[in-house]
Amino acid sequence: MADVHGKSTDTKADVDGDGKIFAQWKRVTFELDRIADILGGGSSGITYQSAVVNLAAATDNQELVAAPASGFQIKVYGLHISSAGAGSIELQDEDNTLLTGIIPVGANGGFIWQIAPAAAPWITVADNKALDAKTVGGSATMDGVIVFAVVPV
Repeated sequence: MADVHGKSTDTKADVDGDGKIFAQWKRVTFELDRIADILGGGSSGITYQSAVVNLAAATDNQELVAAPASGFQIKVYGLHISSAGAGSIELQDEDNTLLTGIIPVGANGGFIWQIAPAAAPWITVADNKALDAKTVGGSATMDGVIVFAVVPV
């Protein structure tokens, strides 16, 4: 028996020959690959890294991730920030090019950017540029963790 692509099908696995078993297998394979990408072992070839975030209050140009070599860029896939006091944060590159708007953080508050799939990073930094943060207002320090990858441009 042949499916719509002219390939033979296993009539024991696909009893009625409609190809649904094959479609379900492809969907499961796709989902497993997406999960593996998020966890760092998928077909994307991306190696995910994490780093501690420890930011001083009301300070500009605080490096989160060092600049990679020429031909490489930083992609941010997840971020968690918490703060004991009220303040705000902006993410920027080393030349102060803003990569986010002002993100307010309330006293004893924070935010989480959930882990994004390889094809959809939260932020992509330009070639050969560091990722910095700027804390604005208040006297609150901010702490957390960032998940990122350094990838070819």
